Amino acid sequence: MNKIAIFCDKLVKGALYLLVFALPVFFLPWTFESLEFNKQNLLVILTLIAGLAWIGKMIASRQAFFRKSFMNLLVLLYLAIYAFSAIFSADKFKSLFGASGVEKEGLITVICFVILYFVIINNVRELKTVKKFIYSLLSGAALTALFALIAFLGLLPDTFLPSRALNTVGTLSSFGIFLSAFFILAAPLFLETEGETPGKKKFILKILLAVFCVLVLFLLVTIDNWMVWASFTPALALLMAFLVLRADKIKNLSWAAVPMVALIVTILFFFIRTPVTLNLPAEIMPSFSASTEIAKQTLEQSPLLGSGPSTFSFDYAKYKPAGVNQTALWDVKFDRSASRVLTVLATTGLFGLISWLFMVIFLAVSSLAKVAKEKSGPLWLYGVSLVSSWFLLLVAKFLYSSNMTLEFTFWILTALLVALTAQKFWEVTLDRAPRVSLALSFVLTLGIVLLVSSFYLVGQRYAADAKFGQAVIALNKGEDLEKSTELFNRAAGLNRWNDAYLTTLAQNLLAQINQEVSKAPTEEGAKKVQDLIAADINVAKRATEISPNNSTNWATLASVYQSIMALVPGADEWAIASWQKAIELEPGNPFFYTELGKIYTTIADLTAPNLQAKDETVKKEAEAKIKDLLGKAEEQFNKAISSKNDYAPAHFELAMVYSRQGKIKEAISKLEVIQVNLPNDIGVAFQLGLLYAQNNEIDKAVAELEGAIKLAPNFANARWYLAALYEGQGKKDLAIAQLEEILKTNADNETVKKKIEALKAPPPAETSPLPEPLPDEQNKK
Repeated sequence: MNKIAIFCDKLVKGALYLLVFALPVFFLPWTFESLEFNKQNLLVILTLIAGLAWIGKMIASRQAFFRKSFMNLLVLLYLAIYAFSAIFSADKFKSLFGASGVEKEGLITVICFVILYFVIINNVRELKTVKKFIYSLLSGAALTALFALIAFLGLLPDTFLPSRALNTVGTLSSFGIFLSAFFILAAPLFLETEGETPGKKKFILKILLAVFCVLVLFLLVTIDNWMVWASFTPALALLMAFLVLRADKIKNLSWAAVPMVALIVTILFFFIRTPVTLNLPAEIMPSFSASTEIAKQTLEQSPLLGSGPSTFSFDYAKYKPAGVNQTALWDVKFDRSASRVLTVLATTGLFGLISWLFMVIFLAVSSLAKVAKEKSGPLWLYGVSLVSSWFLLLVAKFLYSSNMTLEFTFWILTALLVALTAQKFWEVTLDRAPRVSLALSFVLTLGIVLLVSSFYLVGQRYAADAKFGQAVIALNKGEDLEKSTELFNRAAGLNRWNDAYLTTLAQNLLAQINQEVSKAPTEEGAKKVQDLIAADINVAKRATEISPNNSTNWATLASVYQSIMALVPGADEWAIASWQKAIELEPGNPFFYTELGKIYTTIADLTAPNLQAKDETVKKEAEAKIKDLLGKAEEQFNKAISSKNDYAPAHFELAMVYSRQGKIKEAISKLEVIQVNLPNDIGVAFQLGLLYAQNNEIDKAVAELEGAIKLAPNFANARWYLAALYEGQGKKDLAIAQLEEILKTNADNETVKKKIEALKAPPPAETSPLPEPLPDEQNKK
């Protein structure tokens, strides 16, 4: 090969070695999503560099070569089906790039995995290259494990921790699966077969591998997760079976004790709890039964291609089991199922799962057969290492979900197994194949354009996520809303297709509107409120246009309209329509029903003044409208209670509907039940006090209002009504004391001042019971 071809070859392998080493440990703390998002960016850049270098190598050497394998067709079939699923997805942007935290499912990510697969199988042609890949993988895993150990021991500052799980892979379960896969990858490397000669380097390597394996076992015992043990056990059993079959060919069989010890530890801790406690966070996932049911119902709507990659959160919102609402997780929308296989089934349909199964079954059969028949000791040893580790990750896909690091490792091992098992190549000299040469030149040119574009796109997405993270930090610190709004706005401007940025911006704008409305009215302030309202509506509507199947987007838009009903004519109708759309997409959410019911009660309250109209027609129309609105509100609150029978806000609002309907006793009964479960709820105590007063149960009313004041000493309304009740009982001193407390926080309240003056004024002098005499002129005859 000439110098350019040699340089390209080194660039290919350098980019690949760097990627397999760095991706597991790579994260950046400056973005909102520190792990998956940044791993995806690294994957895209280094994959394109490796792919272009491979094309450049073939053009420079004037020699095109492709490894022959039926697996190649299955990989391309899977990619094609995945692409079609993304094209017809419920959210094309999420399916293309992946939603936040599940970037592994984006079409861009899968394309990178496929490119890596073809680059590896066509550039790994010698066993020594396979070894370099394996040791690069193990080096990255060792650094990842060391980082986690330091984090587990609390030796890292919070600002440098990638997640609550204190590791750079993801959740503790995924981290455990990752570690166990690399233990399996390392365990056979202690052994020596015929054709290998021990040396100083081999001895040092064994020491390092031994330290790594001990560290991994310690971390696995610390994590102590049944899914990890359930994945680890069959892989260890497979490894041991291989070693037994070739026991006569292994020189130092005593090192087989390494996987044996691991198998004993695995079985032991599968049944007992770990003695090591580091207070690591627990992981919560949907159950297998719930995940299966959700996948089943999703397939009823989209059987062939599913809902689209990265859209499981939509499926969960629409089809989650009713029983979930009776738990503390009722308002959580999971973005993945209990199993990676079930997630693939729901999001890519039957075609996606079947094409994936074809791919893994073919590779499992062909690689197992190849390793079992392999005559070369060293080649057999590394084959056992790869196939056992790959098998563990395959089992884990049925037992657990996945993440970027696990998917990446699975595809790398897949490519290395094909490189070991498929030995036939198609080769052609480009000077004799001008069409192939032209095609490669075109692909190279296109790739360079894509690489440059990717640098720009990755940089823009990174800047957007960094701004979003800064905005969230500013908001959590309680800094000025205008600052966080500006940062959210810049994030949304840099990444215009991320609906999560827009919904958060809309919520922040709404908070800013409420802040401005609470200020003293001015002409400048009114203009600012109008501008904020217009901006908020546009932002929230944009989110629904980008992702119309996301219930969160419609709920945000509905909240915006609901908050400005008193300021914008027609906002009530738009709010109702938006809540109805949100309910359609997430029918099991009691919050949505409750908010829709509150809109009906608000409209009823706004209509109430017409009941005092002198025109009988207007009065009757108002009565009918209010009755209808309160009926609709009651229906929505009952639906909320039906979906979650302990949802206190719905019970409270239903009690308020009963109060408006004149059903005071029913309202009191409802609030009394709520108060048993929420004894420290200020709003319940206050409303119950008012209802007792309406029902002439004055002592109870006083007790409830006094209780509300104890919970919230600055609750002016509670003190105001309590003062009125004291006055009615003739306890003027107590009434005055309550009013004076109000003035401490509302010093300019003229109504309170006048009421105090009236209570302090002396009673009128006694007068004759007889009426005043008529004026003199009227007495004249």
